[in-house]
Amino acid sequence: MWRMGVHFEKGRIASSSAEHEDNIVIKNSFPWSVRGKVQVHPAEGWEIQPHEFPISAEQNEELSLPLSIKLPTQTGIGEQLLSIEFDLGGAGINFPFRVYRNYLVGLGDVHMAVQLTKLENGTLMVEQIITNKTNPPESLDLRCHLLIRGRRQQTKNKDGILSGQTAKNIYLIQNFDQLKEKDIWLKAVQKNGQRSLNEILNEEQINNLLNRKKGKEDAEAKRRKIKAEKLSRKKRTFILSKFEQNRKRSGG
Repeated sequence: MWRMGVHFEKGRIASSSAEHEDNIVIKNSFPWSVRGKVQVHPAEGWEIQPHEFPISAEQNEELSLPLSIKLPTQTGIGEQLLSIEFDLGGAGINFPFRVYRNYLVGLGDVHMAVQLTKLENGTLMVEQIITNKTNPPESLDLRCHLLIRGRRQQTKNKDGILSGQTAKNIYLIQNFDQLKEKDIWLKAVQKNGQRSLNEILNEEQINNLLNRKKGKEDAEAKRRKIKAEKLSRKKRTFILSKFEQNRKRSGG
């Protein structure tokens, strides 16, 4: 019952490096008063203050513990698992225990996708696709980046992306296979600081995306070939049919 009474008031923050405010809500479901402390164990790189609270609650009392959260610059969009540790030794519970809660990063209204294409000259083409689904509608001004170790950062500006629109940036990484470290970091930072989208691809993920795209292209090429062969057979059948009809008319 205690675990069911623990949650974050918001449980969701924008994907920016600004400081965010939230509260841990705890309801004392024990039939007695409790005293002790609470510790929040953040995801890697997160800064949560304070990370420890003293608590004292009567039976059925609900507490709201304010905290601030600051995200690292490389935080991705999606759910992060946080653990909240309780030590209620003052209530006669002689062992600490933890409650796990998912915390959602991102407002869910701006999406970034990545497409990769290997060109014949060994260049890797990276397409950064950003879709604005804000409601109420909001125009987005973004500064976008591609970072890869050993190469100069590539930066592009995308301003005035309206709600319902999709914008695309194209980056070229020459001689990609010659790089020792191939991890790619794509960023799109809103210029007013409200949102920061991140996508980090390691070498295995990059190869999987390239192989998946090649598989789709091969399947599409096979489908087109089969379709062309069917059309060709139909065309030959039609021509032969016409030829036979003409032959019969001419009595030949």
